[in-house]
Amino acid sequence: MRSVSLLEDLAEKIGCDCLSDLRLMQEKWLPRLKAELENIDEEEYSLSNWNEVILYITGSQSIDSMGINEASKAKDYMIQWLDAKKD
Repeated sequence: MRSVSLLEDLAEKIGCDCLSDLRLMQEKWLPRLKAELENIDEEEYSLSNWNEVILYITGSQSIDSMGINEASKAKDYMIQWLDAKKD
């Protein structure tokens, strides 16, 4: 398991100049962000790293009610959320 931030890794992999670009320019990054997420082994990062991604990118205040208690569920949630944003 990596100790590095998944959020920072994603920003770097898709070419964001700074971390805030992931959130501020979501429309621009959606396809690349989804592709990167699909290719990541969810077990490479801790659940807290995945939760950080969910909170930061979606703008949610809490994940408590989402029932996300493992990395694979967090990854699935993010991919579904990104798919819904395309519509």
